[in-house]
Amino acid sequence: MISSLGGGLNILISCDYSVCHNWMAYLCWYSINKNLPDAKVFITCCRNNVNCNLFSWTKKVNVPFRMYNGEYKLKNSAGFADIPMLILPPDVVAIRDFEESGLDPNVIKDVCFVDNTSLICDAREEEFCVFASYSNGWGKFVTSEWINRSGCPLLGSNFKDPIMTFNEVRISDLWKASSLTFQTISGDKYEKI
Repeated sequence: MISSLGGGLNILISCDYSVCHNWMAYLCWYSINKNLPDAKVFITCCRNNVNCNLFSWTKKVNVPFRMYNGEYKLKNSAGFADIPMLILPPDVVAIRDFEESGLDPNVIKDVCFVDNTSLICDAREEEFCVFASYSNGWGKFVTSEWINRSGCPLLGSNFKDPIMTFNEVRISDLWKASSLTFQTISGDKYEKI
C-alpha cells in the first residue's frame, strides 16, 4: 500500500547528463521532498559527452544516483530501486499529495511511467493532479528556451504571470523555494540571467 505522502512508493527520475536536466531533476526532487516526503527517490542518468561535473547535489541530499550508457533497461535498476516504481521525466514536479488530489496512489503497480497514469496533468490545466508537467511551460517560463543553455532559470528569474492556473501557482512557489537552495547544495556555478 502506498500512503498519501508517498510511503511505500519508489520514484525514479530518469534524465540525461546535461545542464538543463541537472536543475530540472533538482526541482523534481525538491518538489517530491516537499509534497511526497515519504517516497524514496532515485535518479538515473544517461551518460553523454558533457565535460562538467553535474548532479553532485544528489550526494548532499542522499539521493541514490546511477549513470548508464546507451539505452536504459529497467532491469538495470534491480537492487537500486524497488517496486512499486513510478518513473518521471525531469520536467515534472509533485504539486500536491495523493489525499489532496483525491487520487488513489495504489493505481501504481509494478513499474509505471507517470505519463501513462491519471496522476499527471499539464501545468496550464485546471486539474487536481499529484504531478504537473511544465514541458509546455508555466507562467512566463518557456521550457524550450532553456534546453541546452548554460544558465539556470531557478536563479534570479521571476516567471510569474498575472493569470495562472492553480497548478502554475504551485509550480511558481516550488520554483522560488528551490531556488533558495539549489546553487548552494549543487555547488555548481551558473551564469547570472
